[in-house]
Amino acid sequence: MALTQVTQSGIGDQAVSLDKLLHGTSSNNGKFLRANNGADPTFETIDLTSLNASNLSSGTIPSARLAAADLLTLLKTVDGTGSGLDADTLDGQSGSYYENANNLTGTIPPARFGSGNIPTTAIALGALPTNVTVASANIVNGSIVDADISGSAAIQNTKIATGLLPSGITVNSSNIVDGSIVDADVNASAAIAGTKINANFGSQNIQTTGNLSVGGTITGVTTNTATEIQTNANDRVAPVFKNSAGLEIGQISHTFCKFNGQGTVALASSPATDINVTGITDGGVGIYTVNFTTALANSNYITNLGADARSPNSRHTAIDYLKYDTTGVRVTTVDGSGQYNSMVMSDNILICVSIIASA
Repeated sequence: MALTQVTQSGIGDQAVSLDKLLHGTSSNNGKFLRANNGADPTFETIDLTSLNASNLSSGTIPSARLAAADLLTLLKTVDGTGSGLDADTLDGQSGSYYENANNLTGTIPPARFGSGNIPTTAIALGALPTNVTVASANIVNGSIVDADISGSAAIQNTKIATGLLPSGITVNSSNIVDGSIVDADVNASAAIAGTKINANFGSQNIQTTGNLSVGGTITGVTTNTATEIQTNANDRVAPVFKNSAGLEIGQISHTFCKFNGQGTVALASSPATDINVTGITDGGVGIYTVNFTTALANSNYITNLGADARSPNSRHTAIDYLKYDTTGVRVTTVDGSGQYNSMVMSDNILICVSIIASA
């Protein structure tokens, strides 16, 4: 029985040679074998001139088959906003991106700002460049502090406003014009220390309705209403009067008294006329001791005496060397009507004693 049909399963791999396949003759060179819907395949020729790209569904067209000019023409037909072509963007950004200043980097040249005013919000914080000047109108009042002013600024006084200085500003003596301070400039409660006052007032008169206290020497003092002169001496030494050469010309009696030597001996009390006398001791007829309240510095003092001479008999008053020391002095009175060697002691109704001590 002759073999008329072989199934696919009956053919082994690589079992059929090219000679066994339909491949035409030399006249079929360049043609392809076309299936004919179940009929025997035929060799056909492809007409590339009538090839329509719309019929392509897969594969890649070689670049040799594409003309650059044709591609450019085709691209121009679809170019425009939103096309996604690189011709519509620069480095991946559309033209509107470069119109937004927020996307700028680097420094904008001054020429690009024009003549308009740059808002302060557009100026970076920090120190201004050294070549930028600021007008007075641009400085907030009261904003400049001490640290902002250079130590060598040497601001001219013509640039300083007139009027009262702020209370926090102090003025040195060198800034005060000599002779410019008047009485109204000195506060009534200033209480300027004496060490701050030049004691040489020249020919000026010094007047006061109060007390004048001096711890040293007073020269050329004239007073119309003063009732007392005080001294800071701790003892009972009275002030000494001296001339311009420093020579002593007088003293004030600092111990004196007046008393009644008859009956009950007592200091005069209406008015009181004693200084530094604590009392009188009655030592008998015509004998009295004047007692000092504060002891004198020494016994080198002078005693002046006075007594009432109105009596039927003449009376004499004298000191007694038996008591003449720093604590007191003894005074005696006698009836001088008789002879020298026959005088007798007698009381006197009025006796005055004055002491002048040099130290």
